[in-house]
Amino acid sequence: MALALILSGCTGLFRLGGEGSVSGVVTVDGLPPGPVNVEVVARGTRFRTGADGATGVFKLDGLPPGRYQIATQGRGVAETVVPVTLRRGAHISGIELHTYYLPPLPVTFTFDDPADARLLEPFHGAPFQLMQDPDGNWAYYLDGGEITIPEGAAGAYRYALLKYPNLDTFALEVDVRGGLTSSQAKNVALIFGWVDPENYYYVFLSDTSATRVARVRDGSAGSAQYLNQPGVTNLWLSDRDRYQTIRLEVTRFGATVNVKVYVNGVHLDVLDTEIPANEYKAGRIGIGTYNSHVQSAFFDNVYIVEL
Repeated sequence: MALALILSGCTGLFRLGGEGSVSGVVTVDGLPPGPVNVEVVARGTRFRTGADGATGVFKLDGLPPGRYQIATQGRGVAETVVPVTLRRGAHISGIELHTYYLPPLPVTFTFDDPADARLLEPFHGAPFQLMQDPDGNWAYYLDGGEITIPEGAAGAYRYALLKYPNLDTFALEVDVRGGLTSSQAKNVALIFGWVDPENYYYVFLSDTSATRVARVRDGSAGSAQYLNQPGVTNLWLSDRDRYQTIRLEVTRFGATVNVKVYVNGVHLDVLDTEIPANEYKAGRIGIGTYNSHVQSAFFDNVYIVEL
């Protein structure tokens, strides 16, 4: 397994003086991971340092001040991310990265097993929890409650990411049911190609004409980043009494990456979108809603398959 320290929005990179350090421990399924490589990635420059695989202890020295993400990366291992802000000359210890072996794809998460929820990672404090729906079935519930988007992140969504790293072409299916707040699941967001909080793609489903396929690019999330907004209403109608199935397909064909969306088996062809293949990067995928205190949703039967 490789433990990577990934730079995100660092300032003062490689400025002489004031270097700091970060140290902690990493486990896989609660145990030391065995051989570990520690890799620092900073604006395209990579260098390696050491770790004790027998105990899972790592230390990263000589780091310039800035904002970092420490992420576990490895074949068959869940990607777990811990953000760190390192001030000039600081030494941060006690970082804990607890990760898990991933079930092979294809996979379906029904949330009847509480372990399913640990393979999703809520971002920015999004209030996800395991909870029984009104029919008594376990689901992954996103409650109402507007969150504060941290400095450097972008987008107007509360989401949780699956811990499968670097999915390129895939299908993601999820059953969605309106939650307990007044606007329930008025808007649903499916995240894909997530590289970091400043760079990802998303499908935004709404009962308004705002439904679209869009991206967040280098922290910019305005209308210039909308890839396809057909201006059609009622492509998504939330229902508090039943689950509805949303399917997102991302495939490659020649020089393009093709995005298709289905609701309850119906192809929403007005949302078909082509992304230049040289602009698209494989990344993580996720589920969520608009960032609003009145929106909430039950998510169940999350299915992922590589295409």
